[in-house]
Amino acid sequence: MSRFALFFSESQRSRMLKAIVAVMLCWFALEPALMSSEVRVSNADDELYVEGLNNFGTATDYRIFDYSIGRFYGGLKFYLWEHLLALESAVWLIFWRTLAYASVVISAAWFMARWFSHGGIAWVLMAILWGGLAFAYSYHAYLSPIFLVFGWSAGWVMAGLSLEPDSSRNRQFLVTVFFLGLIIHENNIGFAGIPFAVRWARYGWRAVPRMAELHTLLGILIITYLVFWWGLRVWTASYGLFPGNVYGGASVNFSWQIIPATAIYSLSGLPGLEAWLERASSTGLLVGPSEWWYRVVHGLKYWDFISALGVGGAVWWAGSRIKVTDSTGASISSHIRLGVVLVVWAFGSQVLLAATPKYQVWSHQRMWPYYQSLNATVVWQVLALLVFVVLVATVMPRLGRAGKVLILVISLLAAINTLAVKAMNRVIVMQFEQAPFYHHGH
Repeated sequence: MSRFALFFSESQRSRMLKAIVAVMLCWFALEPALMSSEVRVSNADDELYVEGLNNFGTATDYRIFDYSIGRFYGGLKFYLWEHLLALESAVWLIFWRTLAYASVVISAAWFMARWFSHGGIAWVLMAILWGGLAFAYSYHAYLSPIFLVFGWSAGWVMAGLSLEPDSSRNRQFLVTVFFLGLIIHENNIGFAGIPFAVRWARYGWRAVPRMAELHTLLGILIITYLVFWWGLRVWTASYGLFPGNVYGGASVNFSWQIIPATAIYSLSGLPGLEAWLERASSTGLLVGPSEWWYRVVHGLKYWDFISALGVGGAVWWAGSRIKVTDSTGASISSHIRLGVVLVVWAFGSQVLLAATPKYQVWSHQRMWPYYQSLNATVVWQVLALLVFVVLVATVMPRLGRAGKVLILVISLLAAINTLAVKAMNRVIVMQFEQAPFYHHGH
């Protein structure tokens, strides 16, 4: 027995550990917002919104752009973003950025804790998601239209609610959350499939026939939404404002280019990738190890090691302490089905974006990751934790001591990737502070 154990009871040690974890998570949450507090204009959209604050004509124009697409929520969206940009104090910017991403982190962690029936998973995932919050030189949802991020939490809340027993109250919650996500952005229409997908992953096909009433309600809501969406497009077109002419992202191009564009916008959200990317279009896609090392060292601060230690420690704890068995309520086959759902989610969240001519062109011009890529970032990290925990339960025990070494190596890699993310974030922020926005190679 250690001296530490002699002075503190098991319950006291548990409370101390929880307090330490809570403090670290608070630091994880605030650090990206504090780092980026001086970054208000990070892309052309932000610059346009700032111009709209002083030019009524410009503000009217980009509202018309949204209305021509069918976004009846456009007026409220621009009102909120304009007023956030107009605030002189950085405190409110820090607050909204932290709150928006926290809504996604907490809702995803809640879902995974419910899936595994293990509260520790929530703490581990929150550490991973905050540690993996990687900025980008391109259009980034955390640095720009942060209200978009709130909508993604609706998907994770719906996933968690889908694990509840079917009831009238639960269906009402699901429909309400879906509606809230839908009015934030039309891309969230795909969340309608989450209850079906999660229950299929958990219980198999036997759960599908019991969901007819829920999908009827979701179908009615989607049809109502589409009626308003199409009506607004027709109304603006009556004034000669045809969506395809007003905005290149308002029309659809059904071609093979959807496939690579979808893959690019999804995979570009992988945490740590930005440190490896070569943004100049005339050169190769990735930089060499020496350039990667230079970028990381140039942006690294000593307190970044605290974040790296937290993420690496969380991964090691998950591999050493969390055991996945049938007693958690989900079999290994259920975990595999959930993995399939998450892969579809990561790619499917980019399909609507990739189907438009504008973003098909941008995908070839290295204008990625894009706003929606941060949504995929969260999904990829949830999938990574799922795969890791399942492998720890099924493969690692057979490896004996080598399995424990492998867990330690994976934890170390997670810590190193966190250092790379933090360092690159700081390099990006320094660049944005020197210039409002820019895109390499354009």
